[in-house]
Parts: sequence; C-alpha cells; structure tokens
Amino acid sequence: MNGPPNNQPLGGSGPTESFLQRLGGRFRLQSLLGSGGQSHVYRAYDPELKRSVALKLLPAGSSEATLRRFVREGELTASLDHPGILRVFSTGVFEGRPYLACELIERSRPLDQVMAQLGEEELAQLLAQVADAIGYAHARGVVHRDLKPDNVLVDREGRPRVIDFGVALALEGERLTRTGALAGTPHYMAP
Repeated sequence: MNGPPNNQPLGGSGPTESFLQRLGGRFRLQSLLGSGGQSHVYRAYDPELKRSVALKLLPAGSSEATLRRFVREGELTASLDHPGILRVFSTGVFEGRPYLACELIERSRPLDQVMAQLGEEELAQLLAQVADAIGYAHARGVVHRDLKPDNVLVDREGRPRVIDFGVALALEGERLTRTGALAGTPHYMAP
C-alpha cells in the first residue's frame, strides 16, 4: 500500500491464486498494487459498480483483533463523505476474509514523495486540505490516530486523500484498543 502502484502480477505473498480466482466471481482482479504489514491491495474491476477499485484484503490467519479493526475501518471510512478522504464503495467477507472495495486513485504518490517538490505555499495549501479532511472526520466522531505522510495519497492533480483508518477511533461506540494502549506510528504521534 505504500508507494505508487507497481502492477505486479496476482499472487506473490498474498492470497492463493485459487482464492483470488474465486473472489474474481465478484471482482475481476488485475494486479497487485501493494502490500503492507496488515493487508494486500489489488487493482480490480467491480462489474456491480461498473468501475475499477482498489480491493484491500487481509492475509489469511489474521488475528480476531485485526479482523475487527479491518471491519471497523470499512465501516468508519464508508461513513465519511469528503473529497479528501478515500472513499469505500463496498465491504464484505469472502470465505471468512473481509475485503474493502475502495476508490482507485490512479498514479497517486504518498505525501512524503510529493512534499519536496512543492513550494512553501503549495505545501501549505495541500496540508490545509488534509487538515480539512481530518477536521471533517473529527466533526463526525472519527479520530484517525495514524496520520502520517504514508497515509496521505496525492493524486495526479495534486489533491490529497487521507487513507488507512485501520486504527481509527469512533468517539461513540465500541473501543477496539484497550485504554492506555498505543495506536498508530510512534514517530508521528503527538507528544
């Protein structure tokens, strides 16, 4: 998930080829876009939605806590409708493995790859858009908790999208982390 799409063939260290073919009954899988510590993201076509999507899947054998956080990520992100937040079109479970069908942002790059190429004013405008998106989420009771350059994609027109609400906190409802537990990336946490 970090970095630009690499369009690797299907498979790799992710789900088995037969699983992907069966999942392809709903989605036409095209290529592996990236893998992170918690998930694999594929470029896919969704005939029901008639659009290309980024299909995010958890690896087999994920813990119950990881499964709950993944489902929560889908629910929370789908509830947010802001141009600066990656859209989730659908969620589901296939053979016990949850997936998110998300907006596919063609030729996007993480914020840290874009920052050095921007002047101060352009960077300030871009970061103001990120702050607006996070403010929108906060106003709806959702706290991201892992905001960092890798979790902001910038599209080819220079518009940012906040992604990866995997450790987000809904201010109302069930808590999935214990009180006092750290959530997020320590280097980017507030003091």
